[in-house]
Amino acid sequence: MVKSEDLRYFVDAVSKCSREYDAVYVMVSFLDAKGGHLDDGVWAIYWCRPGRREVHEFGIPSRAAGFNRVVLRKITADSVEALR
Repeated sequence: MVKSEDLRYFVDAVSKCSREYDAVYVMVSFLDAKGGHLDDGVWAIYWCRPGRREVHEFGIPSRAAGFNRVVLRKITADSVEALR
């Protein structure tokens, strides 16, 4: 995941899942230049299967304005955990 412009980030990833999932949720954090936490985000991948490539560009949450980088926090199949 890389910053593509001030309010967006780009994702180019290949699934390393060992089986198919109806949905997985990717939880990320947005950090400033000093590594300070600005905000969190989550995005879903539907019908996730081994080897599937995902290429997306996402907007950031408003509290992440000025972010320097986006980092992976966790990947889960539990929507309740991802959306709390």
